Amino acid sequence: MLSKKFVLTSVLLESSVLLSGCDTVSKEMYNNLEKSLEKSKNSTSILEKYLYDNQGKIESKIDQKNKEMNEKVSSEARLMTIINSRKNIINNPSETEQNKALAKEYIEKNESKLASETFSKTKSELELIELEKEREYGENINKKYHDSLY
Repeated sequence: MLSKKFVLTSVLLESSVLLSGCDTVSKEMYNNLEKSLEKSKNSTSILEKYLYDNQGKIESKIDQKNKEMNEKVSSEARLMTIINSRKNIINNPSETEQNKALAKEYIEKNESKLASETFSKTKSELELIELEKEREYGENINKKYHDSLY
């Protein structure tokens, strides 16, 4: 697309020289070349807008995923703290059997929550890695695009 723009620009410039130099180039051909160049400029601006918007969406998704990750990490840490405190109750010889039984029940219930939370965190980490790859890919495309303009 970009090379087309450059070709059209050079053809347009050559056409204007020919047009001023002789009458062999028709005005219609010159106008068609100008229209083609304008379409190319429009396509370029559409591509730039798309790249900019897409990068913004990816950044937003990454921010959201980081927020989710922080919540999952703190939830996981909270569950670990609760489970460890209940294990201390079980290991404490001065605790009653009733308290130890309640602590075991509570541990079992929260260990499944912890496993679910850990799985969810791992899944989010993988999604975050994919988003980071998308962002890097988009930045590379954007850089190549802007480098090709100059």
